[in-house]
Amino acid sequence: MKKLIPLLILTAIISSCSTKTEAATTLNSDRNFETKSVASNLKKVNSTNINGFVLDEQDKKIMEKTSPITVERMQRHEPLTLGDIIKLSQNGVSNDTIIGYLKYTYKSYNLSQSQINRMHESGVSKEIVNYMITTGK
Repeated sequence: MKKLIPLLILTAIISSCSTKTEAATTLNSDRNFETKSVASNLKKVNSTNINGFVLDEQDKKIMEKTSPITVERMQRHEPLTLGDIIKLSQNGVSNDTIIGYLKYTYKSYNLSQSQINRMHESGVSKEIVNYMITTGK
């Protein structure tokens, strides 16, 4: 019996250490995941440069040459004008990027039929125009 008690105590200590080690490993694993996730998001912010998600470097360079006012407006997180949206579309910025920015600003657009026609004639996609129409409802 005397030999059994120290053995039980030793077993309990080892079991306790094992549980603490597993918990610490899980905690460190979670922290590493969070660190990688934050680093990934920072990388996205640094690579896109405007609002952290909108224009990639190539689009930004094109837009700075053709419409620096649009770039400035986006850097200030301001809603886009119809002219801005037309410029973005004409310069090849993707529909997803434009719509993503429109969603980000929560701007409501109450488009007249002549504005809708102007956007279509200027090459703005139906997807963008339809999104803008839904914001005015």
